[in-house]
Amino acid sequence: MIKGNKVVFDASLVGLKKVEIKPTQAIAKKALSFMKSEAELEVKLRELSEGTEPEALKMLEMITAQEELLESTNTFVFDVLKLTKAQKEKFEDLSIADSIVFAMNLSQAVMGMEAPEKGNQKSE
Repeated sequence: MIKGNKVVFDASLVGLKKVEIKPTQAIAKKALSFMKSEAELEVKLRELSEGTEPEALKMLEMITAQEELLESTNTFVFDVLKLTKAQKEKFEDLSIADSIVFAMNLSQAVMGMEAPEKGNQKSE
């Protein structure tokens, strides 16, 4: 939800109520970087599932891509919401799917795209 020149995002999932975020260029870059990581993982997983590379190499690449996505997810959420140590731990206790859904909702909100008002939408 947009309020003046700020985006209001419900971050109750990590122990914050509604957070007001000024959608600056720096935050937009972080949002785009996160969304790019998510898209790259989807492409890589599709390629690996259809590819002919040895299984061990596929598995290593898959693990690396997932690890990079989780790191990018945490960095994006922690930086944009400026989470405390306790809030970071609460976020890291979420399932992988829930943390990615939360981060996608946050990235869409700061980019002015349609996103649920509540950032704590659970994954299906």
